Amino acid sequence: MKKILIIIAALTLILASCANNNDQNTSETPFAGGVEGLSASFVKGAPPQEVFDNGQFPFSVTLFLENLGEHDVPTGDGYVEITGINPIDFDLDGQADLRQDIPTEIDGVVKNFQGTILLGDKVDVSFDDLNYLPNLRGNFPAKIRANLCYNYETTATTYLCVKRDLLSNIGTKSICELSGEKRKFNSGSPIQVSAVEQNPAGSDKLQVIFTVSHVGFPEDRFYKVDTECDDSEANPNKDLVWFEVVSDLVGEKASCTGLRDALADKSGGYIELTNGADTQVVCSFDVSGIESIFETPVNVKLDYRYYQFIETDLLIKDVSVGSES
Repeated sequence: MKKILIIIAALTLILASCANNNDQNTSETPFAGGVEGLSASFVKGAPPQEVFDNGQFPFSVTLFLENLGEHDVPTGDGYVEITGINPIDFDLDGQADLRQDIPTEIDGVVKNFQGTILLGDKVDVSFDDLNYLPNLRGNFPAKIRANLCYNYETTATTYLCVKRDLLSNIGTKSICELSGEKRKFNSGSPIQVSAVEQNPAGSDKLQVIFTVSHVGFPEDRFYKVDTECDDSEANPNKDLVWFEVVSDLVGEKASCTGLRDALADKSGGYIELTNGADTQVVCSFDVSGIESIFETPVNVKLDYRYYQFIETDLLIKDVSVGSES
């Protein structure tokens, strides 16, 4: 019996130790994490499940927005638009009455220096005084879609290993590894750096391969920042993400290949995630000025226009049903 108790106690200590190690690993990330930016939902009763024809039931459509990611969305940096219904039928002047800019800044989630996570802001956006005017003959099932289009940003951090001569003692692990996959951390957001790999590309050049992925909901879309969320095949801004290595190595900026509209130093430019597929960006750093071996953080910024939608059913009832012979 004593032996069994000793074994149980030992297993408990091992499990506790593993849990502590996992907590330590989790605490390494500077971000709260997550794969969403803004979330949207209909406020209960707005719209109601049923309304009546002949202008007898004014109602509202109200969206509840919450910032679940870690980028602040400034006032007017996106819009909400209701589609799926004819605005004229609902006593409005036109489609412009079913579109509103984001009315106030929606701050993102914050992870402070103590590891405490502070939740993001919440805001309501309401479309009021909708009232179905036509006289129906039979009930009409409609579908209301709320489109959300806004600018968002991801910050990704990785740790690169650099040294004076990349080809000498390449296998050393005394400080850090000069080749292979690297740790990466992403701020809460729907597009992220999903993998980082570094390798020497000569004695004084370090090559880094960044893989950028759409990790949000599959039906969501993204576009070039500050453009319309237009999913047509002819839209040249579709699937474009601004990619930029914002850190340097001892004053040397990254030089990346395959970028559109690249910065003069090639540290940033647009990349295309065709139909949401992963894209790799190859960058290099000149490390000829490095005088020792060390591990250093390097930050990447991703900017994009993000689109998502929610839908709900609305039954418009013919009040004349059963009242006419």
